[in-house]
Amino acid sequence: MRTFFLAAFSAALLFTPIFPSAQAEETQRIAAVVNEDAISEFDLNSRMRLIAYTANLRDSTEALRRMLPDILRALIDEQLKLQEAERLEITVADEELESAKRRIESRNGMPEGGLKETLDREGIAASTITTQIRSSLAWEKIIRNRLYPKVIVSDDEVEEKVARLQQFADAPEYLVSEIFLAVDDTTQETAVRETVQRVANEARASNNFARFARQFSQGVTALSGGELGWIRQGQLGNELNQAIQEMKLDAVSEPIRTEDGYYLLWLQDRRKVGETSARDTIGLSQLLFPLSPKADPNEITTQISKAENERTKLSGCLAMNRAAELSGAPMSGSLGTIKLKDLAAKLRNAVQTLPIGVPSKPVHTEAGIHLLMVCDRPNATTPIDDRQQVRLNIMLEKLDLLSRRYLRDLRRTAFVDIRL
Repeated sequence: MRTFFLAAFSAALLFTPIFPSAQAEETQRIAAVVNEDAISEFDLNSRMRLIAYTANLRDSTEALRRMLPDILRALIDEQLKLQEAERLEITVADEELESAKRRIESRNGMPEGGLKETLDREGIAASTITTQIRSSLAWEKIIRNRLYPKVIVSDDEVEEKVARLQQFADAPEYLVSEIFLAVDDTTQETAVRETVQRVANEARASNNFARFARQFSQGVTALSGGELGWIRQGQLGNELNQAIQEMKLDAVSEPIRTEDGYYLLWLQDRRKVGETSARDTIGLSQLLFPLSPKADPNEITTQISKAENERTKLSGCLAMNRAAELSGAPMSGSLGTIKLKDLAAKLRNAVQTLPIGVPSKPVHTEAGIHLLMVCDRPNATTPIDDRQQVRLNIMLEKLDLLSRRYLRDLRRTAFVDIRL
C-alpha cells in the first residue's frame, strides 16, 4: 500500500505548468491514481482555475504554484469520499446537486443560472465544482448515516461543560471561523504545517478566509466557510481559547497545533454577553409611509402621525406583515434576513437593541417614515445553562472528531500513486 504524503510530491508539482493550453488539457494526462480512479491534469488545472477565481488569485501565479500540493490533496480526499459513498451505496441525486448550486448562487448574489455563466466566462470546467459539491453532499450523508447514530452525550458531560462555561460567564463572546488540517501521523508534521502556513498567508492576502475554508478545511464547518458562529471562552480547547484571547479583530491566526492537527482561526468580532454586533443578522419587517421627493414639513408631520397611530396597534410580526399587506405601500412587509451592518445608520440604530415583535419609533429617511420590527435574532446570546444547546454543541464536537478519524482511516488504507 502506498498512501499519499504532500512532501513526497510537492517538489514535482512546483514544475507543473499553471493553466496549460487546451491541447495539453485534452491529452488527459494522469496526475494521480486513487485506488481504482484517476485524477487527470485537466482535473487539477480546472480546480486551480476555480480557486484562482473564488480567492481572487488570478494574477498570483506564484501563489497558485505554491498551493498545488494542497489542491491535489483536496482532490484526492474528494475521490476517497466518493469511493466510500459508492461502497456504502450512498448516492447524490441530480436534484440535490442543483439545489446546492442554487444555494451557492444565492450566497454570492447571483441570479439562477449565474453560476454556470460565471464558470463559462472564467473558463472553468463545470465538472470541477460538480465533483466538489457531490463529494461534500455524499460525505454529509456518510456522517449522518454512519457516524451520527454512534454519538452519545451523557448528562454528566453536559453538566461538566455547563460548569466550565459558568466559570467564564462574564467573559466576551467571539465570532470565529476555522480552517482545520489533520496530521494523520508524525511523518506528515512538516508538510501539513507548511500547507497551513501557505493557506494562512493567502487567506490574509486575498481577504477571503471563508473561500479558503470551503476549498481546504477538513472540518465539518468547511461547507459553511469555516463558520463557528459566536462562541464563549471555554467552548474550545485550551490552545484555541488562548489564541482567540490574544488575537486582534479581523485577524487570521498563525497555525495552531492541537492533538489532531493544525487550525487557523479568523476572529471576525468580539462582544459582551447580551450585546448585539453589527455582524449579526436579524429577521426584519417594515411598514413604510412614503414621502414625495420634495416633501414639505406638513407632509412629513402627517406621515409621522400616521406611523405613530399605527404603531400603537401593532404587536408581533404577523400583525406587522398583515398591516403592510393591507397598506399596499411599497417596500413594506417582510424584508427577510439582513445583516445589521448592511442597514443605513438610522435604521440600524433603531433596531439594534429593539426587542423581538415590538415596533420601532418612526424613523425618517428620504424614502419615507419607517416602522421597523425585529422578527428573529438568530445570533442572540444563548444562556450558559441552556443544556439542550450545550448537548448539541458537544454532539457536534464528537461528530467532527469521528468524521476526521474516518477520513484519516480512508487515507491510510488507500493506494495513491502520484504521476506528476
